[in-house]
Amino acid sequence: MTVEIIIAIHKPCAIPQELASDGAYIPLFVGASNSKPLFIKGTEVIRPEGEAPSGFSPMRRDDSGVNISERNPGFCELTGLYWLCKNSSAEALGLVHYRRYFKELSKDRIEKLLLTHDAIVPGKRRYYIETLYSHYANTLDGAHLDEALSVIRERHPEYEHAAVEVYNRTWGYMFNMLVMKRDSLLKYCDFLFDILFELEKRPLPGQNGSAFERRLYGRVSEILFNVWLEKHKDLSIVEIPVKSTERVNWLKKGSAFLSAKFFKKKYKESF
Repeated sequence: MTVEIIIAIHKPCAIPQELASDGAYIPLFVGASNSKPLFIKGTEVIRPEGEAPSGFSPMRRDDSGVNISERNPGFCELTGLYWLCKNSSAEALGLVHYRRYFKELSKDRIEKLLLTHDAIVPGKRRYYIETLYSHYANTLDGAHLDEALSVIRERHPEYEHAAVEVYNRTWGYMFNMLVMKRDSLLKYCDFLFDILFELEKRPLPGQNGSAFERRLYGRVSEILFNVWLEKHKDLSIVEIPVKSTERVNWLKKGSAFLSAKFFKKKYKESF
């Protein structure tokens, strides 16, 4: 089985060795059309002021082939997912991040898992005292999900029940991380980008706001992924734990979560 999983990268970083040495993973410069070039050597990604040092090569970019690279400020890593769907012929396709990836998921293990499953997803993120909708509304702006539901009713009415179910759940598969058999991923991307491109045409809070606020389409897509999976319950999925390369400040994250829940203080930055 041919497997291609992009590692979405938008800035200098260190790629985990286990990804850099596995032939299934492809470092991809996302938002390349809007940024200065990145170069890579082994696990090291840099953005030099002048010429790149010896041994460094230009990174593969999401503004090659069929692409939506210019949408990266709002779509985040999804410009990489779109590029992958349009330009890869691999039998299994996927997306992880330079700072967040699946734990111990090698090409060999992917091939074995996809013999009996259709999709690999992150372990559930549980909010306990919040639904997916209320958490989004408290921390960001519920108008984004309201309008997404309107688009679903107009363009994909068969997904309305699944959307309502997902909005009222207290857990979800987040981060836009996934590995799927090709046919399934292409169908998901058709659904996802049809909705997001329509949302772009409609006035929404944050569209012209700060860099943090403009990333709304990438955030809405996390919910839409769950909607698509809910509708396609016949697909067999397997959950794999997520590993982060950056230390999470759980005190800050937890405080922000509770402040949003009880005092309606919106998020102003990522955690």
